[in-house]
Amino acid sequence: MKQFYLMLLAGWAFCCASAEFLENAATFPQGILQQAELGPDGVIRPADGSGAGVFSTRVIDLGENASARFTGWVAEQPPGTAVQVEYRTAPEPFAPDAPSPAWKKAVNGAIPAADGNRYFQYRARLETRKGKKPPFLRELLVSTRTPAEKFKADGLGQAELDKLNMMMLYSVTPEKLFHVYSQLPYDASERGLYVLRNAPKRRIGADYRYQPGENEMYLPMRYGTRILARFHPVATFSNLSMYPRDVILRAKDGREKTGLREQHRTVNFFDRGFLDEYRTGLRAAVRYYREHNPYVFGYTLMSPEFFYDTEPWPQMTYLSGFSPEALAAYREFSAKLGRPADGWPQPSDGDILLDPQTYLWAYWRSRAGADYIASLARIIREEDPAAQIGTMHYVGAMSLRGLEPGFIELNPDFDFYYSSNLYPRVPGKDGLDGGTTFSYTRLNVEGHSRKRNLLEYDLWSPYIDAPRALTYARYAALEGVLPMPIVLGNFPENTPSNHLTRYHGMKGSAVTPALLRMLADNMRQVRELRTSEKFSQVAVILPSISLHALLEKDRWLPHRLIQQQLHVLAPLLELNASFDFLTEGYVTPELLDRYKLVIVQQPAVYPWMREALAKTRADLLVLGWGGTVTAPGPRKLLAPIAPETFDFTSRAAWARGEEPAETMFATGGTVRERRTRIRFAQSAHPLLEGLSGSTFEYDAPGIGGRPLAYVAGMRGDALASDAQGETVYAVQQENGRRVIHFGALPWQLNADGSEKRLFSPEQEKRFFAGILNFCGIEHYPASGPLRLMRNGEWLLVENTDDTPFRGTLPTAVHPARKLPEAELEIPALGSVLLKLPR
Repeated sequence: MKQFYLMLLAGWAFCCASAEFLENAATFPQGILQQAELGPDGVIRPADGSGAGVFSTRVIDLGENASARFTGWVAEQPPGTAVQVEYRTAPEPFAPDAPSPAWKKAVNGAIPAADGNRYFQYRARLETRKGKKPPFLRELLVSTRTPAEKFKADGLGQAELDKLNMMMLYSVTPEKLFHVYSQLPYDASERGLYVLRNAPKRRIGADYRYQPGENEMYLPMRYGTRILARFHPVATFSNLSMYPRDVILRAKDGREKTGLREQHRTVNFFDRGFLDEYRTGLRAAVRYYREHNPYVFGYTLMSPEFFYDTEPWPQMTYLSGFSPEALAAYREFSAKLGRPADGWPQPSDGDILLDPQTYLWAYWRSRAGADYIASLARIIREEDPAAQIGTMHYVGAMSLRGLEPGFIELNPDFDFYYSSNLYPRVPGKDGLDGGTTFSYTRLNVEGHSRKRNLLEYDLWSPYIDAPRALTYARYAALEGVLPMPIVLGNFPENTPSNHLTRYHGMKGSAVTPALLRMLADNMRQVRELRTSEKFSQVAVILPSISLHALLEKDRWLPHRLIQQQLHVLAPLLELNASFDFLTEGYVTPELLDRYKLVIVQQPAVYPWMREALAKTRADLLVLGWGGTVTAPGPRKLLAPIAPETFDFTSRAAWARGEEPAETMFATGGTVRERRTRIRFAQSAHPLLEGLSGSTFEYDAPGIGGRPLAYVAGMRGDALASDAQGETVYAVQQENGRRVIHFGALPWQLNADGSEKRLFSPEQEKRFFAGILNFCGIEHYPASGPLRLMRNGEWLLVENTDDTPFRGTLPTAVHPARKLPEAELEIPALGSVLLKLPR
């Protein structure tokens, strides 16, 4: 019988030039099934009525002088089940059912040491145990090359983000990855990874050995997939996780509690022991991949979980970052500035913030998170100078959750970051948090970013659903953004799967192979559009650190009166004025000089932004309460922490017990909190076109039970006044540029969800059209449902209507470039691309 098996082996021995040997449905029949069966779907399960089964592969001849240098497989283990894989090797042929050589435990994604044995066999044990669904085995892979050897043999070089079709699959298993990478045109994958200890309660130290995960090892060996590793510092599911000291969460009224790490994964990055452990482990991980798996081309560092609260967003009654370690760091920061602090400052609680120490605390808080992430990026750069390094920001969520992008832009260790794709959703009613959709698909990115910007190409219905996905990708390309599909883990069950469907009950497009193929095709199609910088004449500055200027009562969320500043996007989009978003930390005079018009709305302005606004040659449009608080802070975002690098000037245009100071702009003015009537001047001034002589009631609830505030008493050419005759709308010449300030809020969303408009929609459009015309900004007053965006070579035209569009492009005011005059046909909710003449 042994001789018979050896004869069979001679016929079955698999030896060829390839170094990879795959066992799957094609070769499974040549193996041995014991109480297991091969199904019509090509996978092996325990036989019916059997709680366990065993499958042994044929004996594989790896070739002369070869050894098994990589082991991996795809199996599905539903809850309560198990799939255990073993292997054995020998220098001479052996029968598939021979008692020897001995079996050894296999590790998925492992790199075994070379043993010189050319004959190899796998065995898999499948046990149903307490599971309701049986486990199954889909394929097994063995290779005579390590990932590093395969990478070198294939002549591969450093991956380029721009040229990859990458996706992120949450709640991942090898089986789910198989359904994507075996049949869809994706050549890169972002994988969530953790730094885990070698044993429970054994701290990471000099003797630490990093253990890679199965997926980032298997995908490159099976498909040649490039890997972007997204590192998380804490794994709530594992007893091998590091455990930083507790994060203390604090409510506005001083109540404190310990954060539930299982819910929000908040990390106390002021715990120096934890940081030493994490940095040591991260360094070991990067070194491992550089040496053993160069398919890992980059790293995404999760933004500081310090910023997360314990309650599901958007409640945010408690905020993290108030541990004793954090307080010690804050006191050290304050002492360096010569302003010693004994405890935490008092935050805004439903009123405008005037306390200078709280503004310094808000800066410290953001800077501390940036320093934490920067320290991790430095470690990666030291270990792998060629790696792509990035992080994430959620400034767009306006919930104090993420990093100010300016810290990333100014750090040479970072190559990219993710932008929140939140700007299709801006304040109003949308079933989630009161957002109104002004553009179905327009996204945000830091204007003129020096970094690569990745975007979670999530189907955030009802804005970025499947019919609009191509248009969204086109916008992304013109913005210079790299879209990356992100699926929450239901694939391939073909159910709606994204952040909103999971956490907010919204309905999205079903995630099917066809949908994912479409997204991949979209990315491929739009790659050619990233040929030049987007054309923009307007910059809209978004607050980030200064969001602390006005927080909701009893919560750590920005007040709705701050959130509603995004309403300015509505007229800009409807008039097709080209604009960029700039977060306040990234603002410099040089950057602002790239634009014709800069829009400022935030009440509190830090010193570096004050300097930029004072020096820029661009015209300024100040809306509402912009610049009514002069906040103390550094003169440069990343200035050394020292008194000489900070400006401690603190004043406010608000009457709160002291005589109010003027706003920081040339138009001056102070805040009034009273009901009034606003009358536009009877004048032919271009800023009054269509509004001359009009009168509007200004009567809405404001903050702290007071009437809605506005700025009055301005200098310059008076364009509108209140009932007391004080100027509320003015333009002032200053150093060759114009400062325009309209001191009222043109639109308000009340706490009960009702809207208060100063203007009618048509009047509001005229108001902003007058400003754009006055400043020489290209815009399109009669665009109807069309939305336009362009770079130097391409023009995107979107039809936001649910009926097809037929006609020509609208006529531009102050055209910066001649556009095509062809007749257009654009499907409902679709878009077309037009090549611009050189």
